[in-house]
Amino acid sequence: MKRRKTILALALTAALTLTALTACGGKPEPEPEPTPEPVTAASLLGDMNARLREQGSFSADVQASLTFTVTAGRESPVTFPLDMALTMDAVCEPLQYHAAGSAGMTLLGMDVDLPMEFYAVEDGGALNTYVKVLDAWMRRSAPLAEGEQAADLTGLDLSGDILAAAVLAEEPEEVLGRSARRIDLPIRGGALKSVFSALDEVGQAASLEVDWDGAALACTFWVEQDTGLPVRQSVKLTAPIRGEGASIDAMELLVDYTGFGGVSSITVPAEALNAPEESSLGNIM
Repeated sequence: MKRRKTILALALTAALTLTALTACGGKPEPEPEPTPEPVTAASLLGDMNARLREQGSFSADVQASLTFTVTAGRESPVTFPLDMALTMDAVCEPLQYHAAGSAGMTLLGMDVDLPMEFYAVEDGGALNTYVKVLDAWMRRSAPLAEGEQAADLTGLDLSGDILAAAVLAEEPEEVLGRSARRIDLPIRGGALKSVFSALDEVGQAASLEVDWDGAALACTFWVEQDTGLPVRQSVKLTAPIRGEGASIDAMELLVDYTGFGGVSSITVPAEALNAPEESSLGNIM
């Protein structure tokens, strides 16, 4: 089943260990337990994803920075830096997101800080997105193809080829006061294109020419040893994404998980539901 993919996104398989008891002589005794399989980057991410879905929801603090340059229709390139600080809640099924905070940018030499709010909800075979900036709501609805569903809570739908590059650090690290295992995952070229393909599905210009071969991301996951749940997740653009008339020159995303299982549902406010629809999220932003 095809899944939508986004910048921060992950769908892997979980492993299950079975212990069997058999009769020996006149008294049942357990057979020796099989030697556990060694923990790998793939098995740890798969277990993390399964445990997160069992929780059903999570809350997190999100920090992001982005620098992009526009050249189309301009005599000289114009570069826009953007920083965001958000608190986020997410529910697994059906997929629901809510984030609120602020977005800071520099325009015409002035620093501007704007309140921002965002919803994304899977409903009736579509992914509905709502963004509020400067007290004005805008929305975008993108139909999902038959048999398709929105990406899961962790955001990255990774194929086996991408996952093969994941590396598990030998020693645990202390992150946010917890002992965690670190997994580094580089994503390059055509594999990166598959991660960003969600841009077309939510209304971006599918015909835009992008040089994916020269682009690269570095993803890092920290998984708590005691619970198997994510502690922190980061994404950094290590080589720019260059397209026709525009480029993403730098990008960093940091997600700190603050709670699990505490959100049962997310309700989109009426003013967002009744907002004017935009042809693309590019117009909304």
